[in-house]
Amino acid sequence: MIEALLEGRSVLLIDGEEMIYLLDTGSIIKRDTSEPMNEKVVRGSHEGFVEDLGTNVHLLRRRISSRQLAIHYHKFGTDTNTSVCIVYMKNIANPQLVQEITKRIESIEMDIL
Repeated sequence: MIEALLEGRSVLLIDGEEMIYLLDTGSIIKRDTSEPMNEKVVRGSHEGFVEDLGTNVHLLRRRISSRQLAIHYHKFGTDTNTSVCIVYMKNIANPQLVQEITKRIESIEMDIL
């Protein structure tokens, strides 16, 4: 419940009930996924990543609709709980390399990321 509140969600508590209801009531103003100004392309996507991780993962999932696309989330920063993720194609990536990258990322200890 505390983590949900810190992420900006609302909590609904009803007298006499043991259940806690988490509600996504907030709205976040985000930058549009427009074409990057310094990376113009003639062919291919005209969308670029933005600061919001969820939007970026959605862009990847929309372009790569494969069960082989793996996304592993990690949280960093004891004060910020910043989310990052490792994204790779299971049928292409070297499993030992993915494991090594995961190990290195999980070993990072920072207050703020």
